Amino acid sequence: MKKKMVSFMLAGTLFAGMAMPVHAAQTAPGSADVTTEGEFNYVDTTVYSVTLPTANCFNFIVDPQGILSATDPTNYGEDKYPGGTAGYIVASEGTGAYINNKSSVPIKLTVKAYVESDDTTGAPSTVNLLSAEQSGLVHSGLDNNIWLTFDITHDGLDVTTFVDETSIKTENVNPNVATIDQNGQPTAGTDEEALISFALYGAAYEFTGTPGSYAYTMKTGEAGDSVGLRLSGFANANADWSAYAGAGAEKVIVKTVFDFEQLSTYYEAAALDGRAHGVLADTEAQYFAGLAYDADGNPTGGTADGALDYAYGQGSIEFAFDFGTGTKELQVTGISINGADIDPSAYRAMNGVISIKSTDATVKAVIDTATPEGTAVPIIVTTSDGQTTTINVTMYK
Repeated sequence: MKKKMVSFMLAGTLFAGMAMPVHAAQTAPGSADVTTEGEFNYVDTTVYSVTLPTANCFNFIVDPQGILSATDPTNYGEDKYPGGTAGYIVASEGTGAYINNKSSVPIKLTVKAYVESDDTTGAPSTVNLLSAEQSGLVHSGLDNNIWLTFDITHDGLDVTTFVDETSIKTENVNPNVATIDQNGQPTAGTDEEALISFALYGAAYEFTGTPGSYAYTMKTGEAGDSVGLRLSGFANANADWSAYAGAGAEKVIVKTVFDFEQLSTYYEAAALDGRAHGVLADTEAQYFAGLAYDADGNPTGGTADGALDYAYGQGSIEFAFDFGTGTKELQVTGISINGADIDPSAYRAMNGVISIKSTDATVKAVIDTATPEGTAVPIIVTTSDGQTTTINVTMYK
């Protein structure tokens, strides 16, 4: 239609400006297709910059007799290790693995770890590594039992102060989170499983430079998202550890492998735990609850509210929710489940996703009493516009 109109107007203009008779043999100017070429101004702006740990970051001391407390009570006294250091596996304050994501994209960091002896063959150590479920038996009998674990820095730790491994201190970590129970080098492709994984947000970048050129650089003051790990745990205080001390002693070596890849979406990065930094769902479920201890630091056999108490896909509740944008963006002002209000500290609304901690008392009570199993329970979300949205979630024990 536009082409016909243009042709008509051109013909009319020629006729009006040229006082000439039109002969039958003449034809009006015809229409034509006009082609315009465009250019794409595109560059790959993905920047990978990840600080990974150096060698010897996981050095540790097994202290079954509490010698550290006797020789260095300031750094290893009662205020840091209940009941002294007897039976503890301890790392020096300010040591550990520091991982910092300064990439322009969020990453998934995977940590694998195993124990071997000092014979360079990958052979297992003679220590008896306990699983998380066996940890309460660490002081049982006379065997050389070790429960060896990772501590992980709190998610709430101020990233401006958490700048390197020196920030990994006792008061800044969740202790005994991930158990290392692989004794001996894993067989490639069979038992080479991830011990734990994290989501680390991407850093803020911006375009800089002059017209016709560009630079893609991190914004001033940007520190990147970081997490820290160190080793800890318990050793049997009743065992004979003389074979592991002195000249020619057998050594217990922890080998670690760190891998990272870009997270496919920020939806994945939104599935973060409320206490430990960004632990993802493919971490085994046993790591999402911590053991309870008495005043002397001994396991009581009970289970405390998790050292990690929420994981996407691990008996948790998570659903997409449209918050709107700009001046019409909504805030969540309340959530109830089956008529009972959930404490605001037990849920998170971020990046179009509402996540509810699986260990929240209200949620747990509903799951425990769901009759019959598989009953749909209403979750009501109240937003800042005063509206309520009901989402029916099926509960399974």
